[in-house]
Amino acid sequence: MSDPRVTVVAPGRDLDAVGRKLAVAEVATPYTVPPELASVRAFGAAVAGLPWVPRERRVVPPAVEARQGALTEARRACTARRHVG
Repeated sequence: MSDPRVTVVAPGRDLDAVGRKLAVAEVATPYTVPPELASVRAFGAAVAGLPWVPRERRVVPPAVEARQGALTEARRACTARRHVG
């Protein structure tokens, strides 16, 4: 997957499959701006490229799927305090 159109990778299983890790920011602030011609064109280009996504997706190896499942279960069972706000 060395396509220059890829700027965001999620949910991280594809990264794990190739030995990479994904860090997620706890806090993100979205900003909105009025649409301008360049933004509208960029959005159109992004939408036009959407068929590329399912074509390039790969099956996650069973070992990676198992690790992700174990991590999800551990997070659900965790009684540690969650800080919000």
